[in-house]
Amino acid sequence: MQIRGLERLAAFDRYLSHQTTKLLNTPKKQKVARILAHSGDSQLWLAGGFLLWRRGKAKQKKLGEQIISITILSSLFSYALKGCIHRPRPEGQAGVLYLSFDPHSFPSGHATRIGGLLATISSALPAHKRIALWLWGFTVCISRVALGIHFLGDITGGLLGGIGLGMLFLRSQWFRAHKKTLTETS
Repeated sequence: MQIRGLERLAAFDRYLSHQTTKLLNTPKKQKVARILAHSGDSQLWLAGGFLLWRRGKAKQKKLGEQIISITILSSLFSYALKGCIHRPRPEGQAGVLYLSFDPHSFPSGHATRIGGLLATISSALPAHKRIALWLWGFTVCISRVALGIHFLGDITGGLLGGIGLGMLFLRSQWFRAHKKTLTETS
């Protein structure tokens, strides 16, 4: 009974994901989606985090450290899950580059990274920048589906896993920063 329900859910996910690919009905929309999709690449976030950590002031250094850490952690987390789950990517030519080194689809590594980044760095931003960051994150994830690289379930699972990972990361940082205070009061 449970398998049948999972099969129905997977079929519905494939259907909705296929419908999402129809959003990119012009070459211009496809180009914008590719740019958006790649704005979530780990190489960009690692480079940006490194620049902040290396050249920034104290708060920027800490932010850079968080970006580097959550980018690495989220990659390890998503690759570990992909290695266990083995969900194939959507059929077609859109993800040919990814298929050569990352044939599995769930969870989306980009969505996992974005969820982790949203959880860790949005609290350091003013409200208007936080909203912009979340909108950017959502559009990156949707662009991955619209380009036919992932299913909606992949990005949903990735975002939720990344947010959870980011929250655990922040909690561990808080405990590390307050460890001395906590042990003195015990």
